Amino acid sequence: MKKPNVRVIDWVLWIDDKCIDFPYPVADLLIFDEKIIIRVDSDSPSEVIDNDRNIYALNYDGDVLWRVEKCPYGGEMDRTYVSIYKVGSAGLAAGNWIGYDFYIDLNDGTITVKAFTK
Repeated sequence: MKKPNVRVIDWVLWIDDKCIDFPYPVADLLIFDEKIIIRVDSDSPSEVIDNDRNIYALNYDGDVLWRVEKCPYGGEMDRTYVSIYKVGSAGLAAGNWIGYDFYIDLNDGTITVKAFTK
């Protein structure tokens, strides 16, 4: 499969000339093999969307493959992910605002604690 032109313009995801519509702005974008990983800026009230699962994997057609698993720590507080980044052999990691960093399985979005950073 030919690698498409994937980009974020004004917080909107584009795959070639196709706009992928999300109801919230795309804040970060990474590409792994044939997966597009995005983190959305989910400052919406938690009853509108599930803020704790704001990382998605999409295929090159724009179909959602998975959403990240919810952070199991933090009780009832919002545990939104605030960063995504590439890491060595593990591939993908994410940090949340309460101080945890996680490895994310690129196959299904499950998480493993990498470190507590605060």
